[in-house]
Amino acid sequence: MKPNFFIIGAARSGTTSLYLYLEQHPDIYFSDVKELNFFSNPRFWSKGVKWYESRFRPKKHVSRIGEASTSYTRAPFFKDVPKEISNYAPDSKLIYIVRNPIDRFISHYLHRVQLGQETRGISEIIPNLENEPFAWQGRYHYQLEQFLNFFKDDQVCVISMENLKQSPEDLMKKVFQFLEIDDQFSVKKSGTVFNANQNTTRKSKLGLALLSIYRRNLRQRALPYRLKRMIESTAEIGSTKIEKPILSNEEYEALRDFYEQDSAKLHEKFGISTQHWFKLPTES
Repeated sequence: MKPNFFIIGAARSGTTSLYLYLEQHPDIYFSDVKELNFFSNPRFWSKGVKWYESRFRPKKHVSRIGEASTSYTRAPFFKDVPKEISNYAPDSKLIYIVRNPIDRFISHYLHRVQLGQETRGISEIIPNLENEPFAWQGRYHYQLEQFLNFFKDDQVCVISMENLKQSPEDLMKKVFQFLEIDDQFSVKKSGTVFNANQNTTRKSKLGLALLSIYRRNLRQRALPYRLKRMIESTAEIGSTKIEKPILSNEEYEALRDFYEQDSAKLHEKFGISTQHWFKLPTES
């Protein structure tokens, strides 16, 4: 089967929660793996379209078939993704969820530390934001611009994590309307935004080894999402808690300078409230 909608990001912005709400709808089917990364990962791209479409096997007729890969909004480092998705599914719909980009940056940094992908302190990274791929994922308008070169405005739905937390029923009604499916369907609220770094840990060597085995051998297997999360949690063996970094005013200002203009464009184009994102910790 061929997908006709995509959650394209942003990473660390509530995509898992959005996915879990959407999959409750009887007229939606997601790929057997949440993040297929087909259009962004050469290893999966080389498997071809037949392999990709084999990951979509709904047991009944549904109107919407989708997948959710946050790596699709990693321009300029994965710049051809929008074009490839457009070539493959030009009439598809795209959903993009955003949050305060500074909070997202910190969350993504902690996630990288947790996975053993980052050993630098956050203060070492901030002076060089232009060259950090994960920092660019918070330039939301820029990421969307890449897709709007190939998709029409009405094919893109932009929502915020804040609204998902505060009014999930209202927000999901909007998303269901965008997908042109029954918007009277009532989602079950979890009360949780997943992957929110409530308890971030630094993995032990054993934990990293277990995580590596999971990612290499099980992540792309067609297992229930919650079962995968349970298996992944075994990597917490011997882990230690990571404290959220406290930014200096200078570091906060550097992040604000990196994101503020882009966020203003996001507000102007898509109506997302962004003005409250950029107050210094010392400002009222």
